[in-house]
Amino acid sequence: MSKETQQTYLERAHDVRRRARIGAEVQREIVSSNILHGDVPLPNGPGSPMFALLRDQQRAATDRLAAEGNLTHASILMEEVYEALAELPTDGTSTENDAALRAELVQASAMCQKWIADIDRRRDDGAV
Repeated sequence: MSKETQQTYLERAHDVRRRARIGAEVQREIVSSNILHGDVPLPNGPGSPMFALLRDQQRAATDRLAAEGNLTHASILMEEVYEALAELPTDGTSTENDAALRAELVQASAMCQKWIADIDRRRDDGAV
């Protein structure tokens, strides 16, 4: 196995460990939230037509930033959050969009964890 291949495997293993640490931190925050707010089901909350407008504006802004070579974690995360909020029903009680809402929340969560991993990577590489 070449030294380059070995280095690639070591970097991937380090990324897996980094993601596992982030996942553990997120789980601790869930426990803290349960202690603070209770471990009870909460409604999704009411949606608003404004969320779809914000989603569309953020998508356009993110696309523009990407085309300019200036894409940021913040822009992508806000797009994911607005996509999730746009799935909320306006009555605040319907659960018919739960599958789409869940998918968008997973994407937002993934973006948060990716951003955290990049912060940690910069710190580990001495850039922060």
